[in-house]
Amino acid sequence: MHGIVFAELQKYVNVNFGAATWFALLKSSGLEGKMYLPTRPYPDEDIFAIVGSACKATGKTADEILESFGSFIAPDLMKIFGGSMDPKWKTLDFLENMESVIHKAVRINNPEATPPVLNVKRKSQNSVEIVYSSKRKMASLGLGLIKAVCKHYGEEGVIKVTTKTTPDGESTIFNIYK
Repeated sequence: MHGIVFAELQKYVNVNFGAATWFALLKSSGLEGKMYLPTRPYPDEDIFAIVGSACKATGKTADEILESFGSFIAPDLMKIFGGSMDPKWKTLDFLENMESVIHKAVRINNPEATPPVLNVKRKSQNSVEIVYSSKRKMASLGLGLIKAVCKHYGEEGVIKVTTKTTPDGESTIFNIYK
């Protein structure tokens, strides 16, 4: 998992629960004293441990925490990658180009980064389908991001989420209608 995700998770925890909570989560995760630099990759297990500790501390599910976190980080990520986005884009345009522009830039700028591969199809003028397949199984984070993108552009969208089991594992399919 890329360090920027950890840096944003720390920011999310600090804003929503206070700075002391971040250190308590690290301690209860067995990661006390660990620092996460935004430019380096870290083991996926670390993020799962921190989210697991957050679940115990808040009584929320991992999906609830990840979706909330996804909504929280979207504005920062959109600022970071704003130069790669066409100012004429709206919600569906952004989502349609997320993999080819933003994830591609992440991979070029940080060869060790492994964002999920998204298969995106523009189904019509008013809909986009995103197939999220990742061993991380953090589709809830993606759902939060999608909701925040809709909010950013001031466009309400209907998001239908389905899960499909394939020979390679599980995929989450987001169909976004405007």
